[in-house]
Amino acid sequence: MRLNAFAVVLLLCLLAGGAAPVLAQSLSDADRFFGLEWANGERRGRPNVNGYVVNNYRVRAANMRLLVESLDANGKVVDTTSGAIADVPP
Repeated sequence: MRLNAFAVVLLLCLLAGGAAPVLAQSLSDADRFFGLEWANGERRGRPNVNGYVVNNYRVRAANMRLLVESLDANGKVVDTTSGAIADVPP
């Protein structure tokens, strides 16, 4: 099945910034402190998403979880991929 659209949802599970505790613990905090720069494209003839996390917080973030949802033309989720991001500097 060919995927026609991509949506990226940033899920923030745990943040740690060295010795300082990080306050972001909800999706609204995640939206305030973090952003995504991304573009859809192809890799080896298959749809692909490339991008990076933008950290607007003052300390490093660690152990972030990222969920990418693949959508069909109607906006229905047809596949999900998740991954971990070990370190996101400010």
